[in-house]
Amino acid sequence: MSPDAVHHQDNSIILSDSNLLKTHTIILDQGDPEEKRQEILDYFHKTFSLYETLFECLKDDNAFYARANSLRHPLIFYYGHTAVFFINKLNVAKFIDTRIDATLESTLAIGVDEMSWDDLNENNYDWPTPKKVKAYRDKVRTLVDHFIRSCEITLPIKQTDPLWVIMMGIEHERIHLETSAVLVRELPLDKIRPHRFWSKICQSSGIAPENDLLPVSGGKLTLGKGQSNQHFGWDNEYGSYETRVEDFKASKYLVSNQEYFDFVKDNGYARENFWTEEGWKWVSYRKAEAPVYWVKHSGEYKYRTMLEVIPMP
Repeated sequence: MSPDAVHHQDNSIILSDSNLLKTHTIILDQGDPEEKRQEILDYFHKTFSLYETLFECLKDDNAFYARANSLRHPLIFYYGHTAVFFINKLNVAKFIDTRIDATLESTLAIGVDEMSWDDLNENNYDWPTPKKVKAYRDKVRTLVDHFIRSCEITLPIKQTDPLWVIMMGIEHERIHLETSAVLVRELPLDKIRPHRFWSKICQSSGIAPENDLLPVSGGKLTLGKGQSNQHFGWDNEYGSYETRVEDFKASKYLVSNQEYFDFVKDNGYARENFWTEEGWKWVSYRKAEAPVYWVKHSGEYKYRTMLEVIPMP
């Protein structure tokens, strides 16, 4: 374990705030095998801990069961889902034959399938308590920690290797770090509380730079990931697809709030000619007048971050 990690008497692992956010994608085909094992172990613990900080933003247990988005499960599902993923995948790959809680490993295994009409029927679910999920996550952390420390390792780490499954679990949790943050952002403010990591963003603001459209030359474009094992990859990244892109223009800078406000003021959400067919259907359905996280207050727009509403940056 890195010097930034501290073992408590109950065998839980606390990572220092200063080091928790410092992570990078693991290179899987270079280096000393035992150093690589330690690197993956640190990556696992940092990701596992950072993910849990998201749920520390919820004000109370009731907030775990609030439906932030009508097309997604309540947050209690996502709290446990990423831990369940490790155990289920290790079992499927036959690297372990251990179950920690078979009920949770079924209930929290699969997210919403938009093709299944009853996936969002609350009568189909008996959600666990946050305390029970946290206890489960602690057991998963201990099991995965031991697995990483003791499993066979050779470089490069290949898709058939035990640590490939661990990398899958880590990267899966990092995907949900982003998507669960969006769900927290969609909760009412009275269901969340400040947090040392996720509060006080956008502390500086100023006049946005003048933007321009710059020419980009077209040409043949090849998409897809080769069979290299330098980094972990999902199955749909592999293969090859070639297409041709015509010349186009792209903005010099990311579009700023200030620049986009001109579009809003110019009645852009009421002018169909500015939208694709699908986009206009969305605008019409949502009756949108501005971006989702722009909150109108006393005739002016403010900005909803994950945990608060602030003056528009």
